[in-house]
Amino acid sequence: TQAIKESFTIGKGGSPEDPNLKSDYSIYQMLPDISGFVKDVALNGFMIKNIGYYDGLVANPDREVRLAVYDNNKTIRTGHFESYVDPEDPTTPTLLLVFDTPIREGELKANSYAIVILQGTFGDTNFGKFLEDKTTTQASDCHTNPRMTITIEVDNDKATGIEHVVNSTEKNNVIYDVQGRKVKQMNRSGIYIVNGKKFVKK
Repeated sequence: TQAIKESFTIGKGGSPEDPNLKSDYSIYQMLPDISGFVKDVALNGFMIKNIGYYDGLVANPDREVRLAVYDNNKTIRTGHFESYVDPEDPTTPTLLLVFDTPIREGELKANSYAIVILQGTFGDTNFGKFLEDKTTTQASDCHTNPRMTITIEVDNDKATGIEHVVNSTEKNNVIYDVQGRKVKQMNRSGIYIVNGKKFVKK
């Protein structure tokens, strides 16, 4: 899969603001896993992947994407999405968030942040055709993203790079240690497999 550079001609290209666009492109995979704490530098590799629900995944690189402090909406970074070939998953259509200036390790204080994505920032293959030339594709045949605010908890000390931290007292967990032995609970610090996912106990 090759990354495709879209070229836009003034007047010919469709607008991401077109009211006839279907703003329902809302089923996709996000990386890194943001269900727990993440390191600030991990945001340099923020990706959206097509998981087969829509036909294709195309970026509108003219749409600005913001990283902001969640509480006060203060902008930390701006950037845009680009088509990207993920070396670990080269056949899945993928978009990479490219910041104007990459985040340096330790730059972001532990806090809640938001990635703010305007409607019409990405969409299906038809949306890509519509952006390039609105005479080839009807806006009503295009699926694009709604306006989105993705909340991310950044904490370099608590982020493990594994999955996230769990409480060992939860019931009904199937737990294995790193040697593959089934254990009743996580008594010691270390890495465990809980219900098929890696976790760390501090």
